[in-house]
Amino acid sequence: MFFAIIFSFPTKGQLVGFNIEGNRKKTTFDFEIYNNLIIIPVVLDNRLPLRFILDTGVSSAILFDKKLTDLLGKAYARKISIMGVGEEQVVEAYVVTDTQIDLPGVKGYRQSLLVLDHDYLELSKQLGTEVHGIIGYELFSRFIVNINYIEKKITLYNPNSYKPRKRWETLDMDVYATKPFIKIPFSIGGKKTLMGNFLIDTGASHALLIHEDSNPDIYVPEKKIKSVLGKGLTGTINGHLTRINEMQLGKFKFNDVIVSFPDEQSYTDSLIYEDKNGTLGGEILSRFKVTFDYFDEKFYLKRTRLSDDDFEYNMSGIEMEAEGIDFDKLVVSSVREGSPGDSVDIRKGDVILSVNGLGGESLKLATIYKMFNSKQGRKVNFLIERDEERMRKKLILRKDL
Repeated sequence: MFFAIIFSFPTKGQLVGFNIEGNRKKTTFDFEIYNNLIIIPVVLDNRLPLRFILDTGVSSAILFDKKLTDLLGKAYARKISIMGVGEEQVVEAYVVTDTQIDLPGVKGYRQSLLVLDHDYLELSKQLGTEVHGIIGYELFSRFIVNINYIEKKITLYNPNSYKPRKRWETLDMDVYATKPFIKIPFSIGGKKTLMGNFLIDTGASHALLIHEDSNPDIYVPEKKIKSVLGKGLTGTINGHLTRINEMQLGKFKFNDVIVSFPDEQSYTDSLIYEDKNGTLGGEILSRFKVTFDYFDEKFYLKRTRLSDDDFEYNMSGIEMEAEGIDFDKLVVSSVREGSPGDSVDIRKGDVILSVNGLGGESLKLATIYKMFNSKQGRKVNFLIERDEERMRKKLILRKDL
């Protein structure tokens, strides 16, 4: 998701911006991870505890539902139209200019907040857990941010107290229009190495997304599958999944990387940057410990036990959304044509009651997707409900890429 909007309205004599409590040099707190996305705790105006995605791809904090700021009695400075990623292109939002946004150990005074008229994204359904908003540049521009994906901990450092870690891979990073970019060599078919400029996007779950029309030498490999790639602020993103031969991140090389190639007509990017070739997302980032230093424009990486894992994808072809108070009602949102799910007549709208014996509170979106990504040849048994009729379905996961 990409937004090129940033607001700042400091008032003389009043505290403004984010600061670590107690004048400490750093603070560390826990986060949760769902589908490679980082979810952190925030509190609005000392009253409302919420959960935000930490996203390097956004310039201003965004609240998904105006009902929450109405609950706080917030005044709206103005209404604006914004562009995002997806088919509809424009949505309406409101600007709040004086909000306190606190994180564990951090106070954020007089912050601006972009408030959507209603929850267009419905990320809670897609992730199977409560999500209320997104925050990004406000933190990355104030602190050096270390993300330990393995231990699920974030450390924020005051810039003047941070010393780069020894034996971490150090890469140059270009902060352009509030967002971090990095040069990445990659090879699609193995014949030619291209140098691409990619947004480092902690708010994207994929490994790599490439814009086909960003370079005449870029093409979608013949072996591909048509798929729903995700949902942006303004609609569904369609395209193809495929594999490329190789990509490199500093000294780390990756082979047979799963890559998303979006249909350009369904992917409108409000960040206009002619040298941008795509985005590097959480499927790559979550394999490392990473540190963002916007001040010196450096990106640091350290290998973990996940760094050499193979790249896999949803081999069932079934996409789901989680509904209900506890997000334990799974509903099929789409089925890829020709996929194993399609071959056994699982349909959009089917309610999944159990998968391989997992039902009720054990039926969690993240658990089922992990099963779908596991290994070719795995048998998956479903109990579904369609039009008040229960039926059993069995499929075998198949690798089409």
